[in-house]
Amino acid sequence: MPVKANITGPGNSMVAEVKDDLDGHKRLCVDAVLDTTGQAPIPVTFALPSGEALPKMVSFFYNQSIGAIVASQWKRAITYTVPAGYNGYLIRYTSFQGEAAYSRVVAVTSLGSLNIVTNVATLVTDPYRLPQWTSDLEVEVTQDIGSAANVVVTVNYTNERGISSRTGTVTILKSSVIGTRLQVALQAGDTGVVSIQSASVAPTSSSGAVSFLGFVQLGYHEDGGTNFMETMYAPGAVTFPTGTVLGIEHQGGTVSKARRFDALIQLAAVVT
Repeated sequence: MPVKANITGPGNSMVAEVKDDLDGHKRLCVDAVLDTTGQAPIPVTFALPSGEALPKMVSFFYNQSIGAIVASQWKRAITYTVPAGYNGYLIRYTSFQGEAAYSRVVAVTSLGSLNIVTNVATLVTDPYRLPQWTSDLEVEVTQDIGSAANVVVTVNYTNERGISSRTGTVTILKSSVIGTRLQVALQAGDTGVVSIQSASVAPTSSSGAVSFLGFVQLGYHEDGGTNFMETMYAPGAVTFPTGTVLGIEHQGGTVSKARRFDALIQLAAVVT
């Protein structure tokens, strides 16, 4: 939202406003002729413009006794999309799990999907653009795998240095159910993925489909399973734009355990 200031001097009054400079950066611009003959101090008062609302706060609270779909693999607890017209800021993330396990807040990006029956991939063009990329590329089973044997998914991708024709693989166990998540093993020396150019599976199956997901971790906890909650405060340090898909996820065993998560997000209107 635009932030304005009334700047007054002897006989002069002007308004300062946040504007885009030539490089597209937001800067507080002051256009005022200051009368310094009287040597009087110039009071500057910052306030929200008339009619502007204060930033909105959203709390994602999760409290269930539940297990993972696959032991030590990520499972989604909450999904939220930053609404149009707002930027998001992660203010606080608190977590507790009734066992030693990891939890995290992530920004999620779809890179496409693969039909295990027809071996046809539908891929997203430019899911990330350099210098951004994901270091955590995963497949998620979106339709039960009905194969009599394990299947191997192979992807050809562009890495974090912009080099294409790199290869990653992941093995999905037969009879894997919806929600199963597995990390793709990247080619040696690679750190991340910008986009996927092709994907295939061998052998094919009588049923099954997977999606390709990229994750950027905004907050990460190693919960100890004891009677205290772990909290991370990051006021304004972690930001994300309109349309960002956020998730709270956990690992752990398949046995149901208490899992409590709470993320506080501030939504601030986009400056136009």
